[in-house]
Amino acid sequence: MWFWLLITALGAVTLVGIVFSKLFWWSMAAAGVVWAAGVMVEVVLVLRDERAFRRHAKKEAARHA
Repeated sequence: MWFWLLITALGAVTLVGIVFSKLFWWSMAAAGVVWAAGVMVEVVLVLRDERAFRRHAKKEAARHA
């Protein structure tokens, strides 16, 4: 009886461990996707700001010329 109870408990713990490890890896994958999206947004914002700065500098140069 104790043997089967021990095997059942170990099986349940193993199953819970597998489920939580899968959730852990899914959460890590989701965090990676969010991080990559944040990097892409940052790159787009920096490029947009750089383009606006160049356009402004060109207008200033044309105005002073």
